[in-house]
Amino acid sequence: MIPLSTLLAATTPRPASTQFAAGHAHWLARCQGFRALSEDGGIGVIERVGYASSPPRAAFLLVRRGILGSSLVLVEADDVLEIDPRRRTVHLRPGYRETAVAPAPGVMSRLLHQLIAPSLPSRS
Repeated sequence: MIPLSTLLAATTPRPASTQFAAGHAHWLARCQGFRALSEDGGIGVIERVGYASSPPRAAFLLVRRGILGSSLVLVEADDVLEIDPRRRTVHLRPGYRETAVAPAPGVMSRLLHQLIAPSLPSRS
């Protein structure tokens, strides 16, 4: 027999804000590869989610941006307004803050290899 308190706790709906917060945290932790969008349009693709040490929660997003994906910026997780898992998008608050990070390593060498390698004679 299940105690009444356990049954009530399991069947009583949580307040909407608690449900939103739980769903938000869940998808924020799993948004790698999603497109980051601002009110002006797309800013890039989320490369990685960074975590605060204690308690573990998403603290920032590392976003790859630029024509060739050659630059990285950090966006605070608190600036995330909405996450749409079906469209794989993360919407940022108006006026979000970003911090530039060093250029992504290896982008130019990968690009040069893709452009030059097909034109080189094969060594057979």
